[in-house]
Amino acid sequence: MLKKNSLISFIACIVLLFTQSTTANATSMNNFDTSIQNDILFQTDEVKDFNELLEMAQNGINDLEANSNAKISVNCIVPYSGNYDVNTYVTSQKIKEYKKGNEVVETYAVNVLSTYEDSRAGSQSKGSVKLTSTMYFDRVAGRSDIAFKYSGASITGSGSYTSLIMQSQVYTGWTTDTSYTASQPFPFPSGVNTLTSPYTGTISDYPAYAAVADILNFTDGTSITTSVSVTPY
Repeated sequence: MLKKNSLISFIACIVLLFTQSTTANATSMNNFDTSIQNDILFQTDEVKDFNELLEMAQNGINDLEANSNAKISVNCIVPYSGNYDVNTYVTSQKIKEYKKGNEVVETYAVNVLSTYEDSRAGSQSKGSVKLTSTMYFDRVAGRSDIAFKYSGASITGSGSYTSLIMQSQVYTGWTTDTSYTASQPFPFPSGVNTLTSPYTGTISDYPAYAAVADILNFTDGTSITTSVSVTPY
């Protein structure tokens, strides 16, 4: 009887340890914790230059969609009365692949690019603005959940704007509840300004998504919204 009880206890311990190990692996990816990376299998410099990203987008480079079932959609809301020509592009790049426990994690950067050009002629034109917004995603092949991080948006302006106000909103899940909002005014006439609004989260249940809306409020009262949504399925 003693040997039988000992055997049962031994098996129970093995099952408990396996369960704890599986749970740890299932949850460890979601926090972008790079301190427990094992082997880096692939790593490349992230492209951040607007013109290089624009060329990637125009050439249809989209590593996240190419390597997974994830879908990226972009929407731009421009008022009918606005005096702006607006163009929006999207690209994604794989920047790292590494082992984390028993899993292989892939990190992607999703870049949304927008150009705003005042279409009024001569002295009435206030100039142009370029916007870059970036989201980062960690995914593991075969898993339905995906971790994401929003690093903020940057704008480059030229012309006679006195100031602009950038507002960034992050949405998660399948509702329209705002999970994170940050605003910052930018001085002009020119320069590069970055709105740092770090936000991390995890999406896992269908039809979950992660989305960012970047709202640019111009000095003439025009407000233009560019949003990107990513679903992991």
